[in-house]
Amino acid sequence: MLRNAQSHAGQRPARKSERIETTLKFNIARAARQQSQQCSPGSLQTSTSFIPAPYPPCTWPFCELEKVLFSDLVLETHHKGTYLLVRVLTPQDRMTAVMAIVEDEKSEGFLLQLYHQVEMTEDILVPGGILIIKDPYRKLTADGRHGLRVDHVSDVVFLLAHDKRVHSCWHSELTDPQLKSADFWKTKGKEFFGQSRYQAAVEHYTRALVSSPRADECHIIKLNRSLALPRTNSFDAALVYVNSVLEVANGKTKEKALFRKA
Repeated sequence: MLRNAQSHAGQRPARKSERIETTLKFNIARAARQQSQQCSPGSLQTSTSFIPAPYPPCTWPFCELEKVLFSDLVLETHHKGTYLLVRVLTPQDRMTAVMAIVEDEKSEGFLLQLYHQVEMTEDILVPGGILIIKDPYRKLTADGRHGLRVDHVSDVVFLLAHDKRVHSCWHSELTDPQLKSADFWKTKGKEFFGQSRYQAAVEHYTRALVSSPRADECHIIKLNRSLALPRTNSFDAALVYVNSVLEVANGKTKEKALFRKA
């Protein structure tokens, strides 16, 4: 199967990937795997994955990347200097990779496989989530369908719904003015942190920071975010936020920031 896939390198697929069909097959396979695990909780689950030849991650500045669609990609090729914007359609499944069905801006659905992701208590691919895939690699899967494979964690960028790079048709949740309140996002972030959903907490604190918080409120949000980030193994990012607070804060806020930095 691997040799067959590699023989198609540089070719353009003959037919478009059907979103409904692809989503249905993925959900059926995911449900069957979950049922099997529930029926035989002590059984050994095995899967096989081929490690590709080493290749470098994308290091281009984002402003220099060219936007493409899934239909622009040819098989078994790293499309250097480009990026693909996708939205998650299904809950994730996890085997050797974190997998979900995603769609591009032309509503073409396909499988996304993220390799080398850290094990987390929460899903990193959730329906409605929006991602940028840098230097996308279109692969031929074992069942003859097409998908994206990502090996470098830095080649995936998780976007917030209000990000200016998000397609306008995916902006629906911004119509509620309450959702633009910094206090609203901060409160939601604290709720997710209390539920040990740290990735979601980080995302909501990020939304709070771009929702025009007051100066004192901004310090608190940054400190909250720096507490959630290490739970997602984002230690460098946590330090950035702590240091930005230390530059301007004093008193109890500065004391908290010093503890977080330590």
